[in-house]
Amino acid sequence: MNLGQDYIVAEQANMIDMSNITNQIKCVFVGTKNYFFAIPYNMVDFRPGYKTNTTETTDMYYEGMPLQEFLLEKVKEPGLKVEDFEKFVIAEEFNDIQMININEDINRFKVQANFWGSGIMYNKTERKVGWKPFVLRYKKEKQAVKDFYKTHPKYVEK
Repeated sequence: MNLGQDYIVAEQANMIDMSNITNQIKCVFVGTKNYFFAIPYNMVDFRPGYKTNTTETTDMYYEGMPLQEFLLEKVKEPGLKVEDFEKFVIAEEFNDIQMININEDINRFKVQANFWGSGIMYNKTERKVGWKPFVLRYKKEKQAVKDFYKTHPKYVEK
C-alpha cells in the first residue's frame, strides 16, 4: 500500500458518539478509495453529577500493543494490499469502530480542510440537508486527506 495513492492516514482525529455526546473519542482515520475507517484508540467519558463530575478514560490495545501504534505499523506492512487491509479491519470489528463503504453506503461526501478546521462530512441523500460528521479535527493531515479524495466521483466541494 502506498500512502497518498492507495490510502490516507490521519494519526489523531476525533469521532462523535451520537449515542453519548459527552464522550470524547480519539481515533486513527484510515481512508481508502472504497472505505472510511475511524478506529478509536482512546475514549474519555465525562459524566456530570449532582455534586461531582466523573471522568473515565479508556485506552484500546491490540495484541498487547497500543491500537494507534499497531494500526500505523499495519498500514506500512511490506506487500500489504489495500483489499487485504480493508478485509482485515472489517473482520476484526474493533471496539466502537465506525466505517463507511463510500461506494454503497453514502450518496456524497465533502472534506473540510481550511483555517476553521478539518473534517469529513457525508450525506446519504441528494438533498442539501442531512450532512453528518464522520471524523473531525485531524490537524496536520487535513490537506493531504482533501487532496486524496479530490478526484473521487462522490466528492463534492461545497
